Amino acid sequence: MEKSPSNGESTFTTLRRGFLCNVFNPKAPVYFVAIFTLVLSPDIPLWQLAIYGVWMMVLQMAWFSTVVMLLSIPAVHRRFQRFEHWIDRVLGTAMIVLGLNLILRHR
Repeated sequence: MEKSPSNGESTFTTLRRGFLCNVFNPKAPVYFVAIFTLVLSPDIPLWQLAIYGVWMMVLQMAWFSTVVMLLSIPAVHRRFQRFEHWIDRVLGTAMIVLGLNLILRHR
């Protein structure tokens, strides 16, 4: 099995650790349940909900794979670290705005 250059772990071990980290992250299910309850109707058949769920998993896998591949490039990683605090602030502000929008819409 191929070894990860940074810590000597196999690629499978690294993928398994990343998968388990995301599965046991409580923010992800809460986020997706919140989005699903806003966007999807309770009348949608179970098979359609399953398709949406699988689609979301595929999109997440593609997103996280892209992030990992990009951040494994040293120049990209350094640039990201330089602007990380600004990225966190902008995305944090966007999440607050979305949350307030959700709260105010359901009053």
